[in-house]
Amino acid sequence: MQGLPHRQPDDTVVKTDLDDRRNNKFWAWGRMFLLHFSPAWFSINMGTGIVSVLLESLPYRFNGLHALALIFFGINILLFAVFMIISVLRCIIWPPLLLRTLLDPVSSMFLGALSMGFTTLINMCVLGFISDGRHHSFAIFVWVLWWINSIFSISLLLLVPFLKATRQSHELNTVTGLWFLPIVAVTVTASAGAVVADVLPLRPAKITIIVAYMMKGAALSVIFFQMTIYYARLVFFKIPPAKVIISVFLPLGPSAQASYGLLHLATSINKLQTDLGQPIFAPTSISPQDAHLLNLGLLGASVVVSLGFWGLGFFWFVLALFVVGDLLLVSPFPFNLGWWGTTFPLGVFGIATIQLGQVFDSGSFKVLSVVITLAVVVLWLAMSVLTLAQLLRGKIFYDPSVGDTDMAPTGTGHERKYAYKQRV
Repeated sequence: MQGLPHRQPDDTVVKTDLDDRRNNKFWAWGRMFLLHFSPAWFSINMGTGIVSVLLESLPYRFNGLHALALIFFGINILLFAVFMIISVLRCIIWPPLLLRTLLDPVSSMFLGALSMGFTTLINMCVLGFISDGRHHSFAIFVWVLWWINSIFSISLLLLVPFLKATRQSHELNTVTGLWFLPIVAVTVTASAGAVVADVLPLRPAKITIIVAYMMKGAALSVIFFQMTIYYARLVFFKIPPAKVIISVFLPLGPSAQASYGLLHLATSINKLQTDLGQPIFAPTSISPQDAHLLNLGLLGASVVVSLGFWGLGFFWFVLALFVVGDLLLVSPFPFNLGWWGTTFPLGVFGIATIQLGQVFDSGSFKVLSVVITLAVVVLWLAMSVLTLAQLLRGKIFYDPSVGDTDMAPTGTGHERKYAYKQRV
């Protein structure tokens, strides 16, 4: 019996099948990334942006430092643009995800990271590109960006507490440092107002400083409430679990921002009179001599308050180190995007230290600011390597508002969480 002829496999068919599998795998990877892309990714902007601001503000300079700061600034612009495009595409493809993000008790907190990442770009636009007085045309463009960010951050300040009280479920034993993110965004934007005001003409500078002070007052009031709640959580329910333990560094951020922002606002008021010969107060209500004395008094009081908030930040920083070190002795830490939350608070602490070093002309503060900057750069490098490694392995895709699924949710889950009698 004659056997059937042996048929060789078609190389073209095999290659096409392999390409299809690769394309399907890439499509699945891309869809998972897009579906689970959360606002937590903007914490990378926060970390990258604060590195550029630190390098541009260092008291000790060397050749190439400005160029290095601009490199980080360029990376941050690219990341911010990519993340914004992905976020918009995600909401266009799956419209319910926008409302689900706002209503989710975790994802909504990270919306503050978007604002703070944007703030670092605004600061670098001033520090890196505007150095020829108060009549630079680019300054008005930056001022417009600051107003856009201010409106967004104030919206978070008003909206997030409302959603917590009506649409989200919270318990004291589940409170984490993430609660600070949407509130700190306002005080970060207010501090940026002082930076922007330094390069604006008289009237826009006055408006910016006044609005920035109001934003500081509103944000710091809520932050003090949350610090009380957070400290009570640590005392009565102990430290957070390992997956969110890094959030213990976040209270350092508002303390450092208060130290830096209040002092910079006071120096901006003083600089306004020095540069333009005009006080922030109406000339008809106070004499130039009295305005000068008032500016000096405000600056002196701000220095004392700034030192106090710097001390508060030091307390939260040391407490965070002790807590993380204690848990590290007995438990591993799973990496997630929340780890980027270590870079921005520490970086802002460094900025506050630089500011105090300038005011006191203190070598100790200046050297300490260099040490903090080096630590932030090392943290940024470590976070970047870990993030890329997890990204390539596909182990970093998780949005709490979507859950453990690769299917897009259809509902929004916007039901009220409080008891009420139904209206007839």
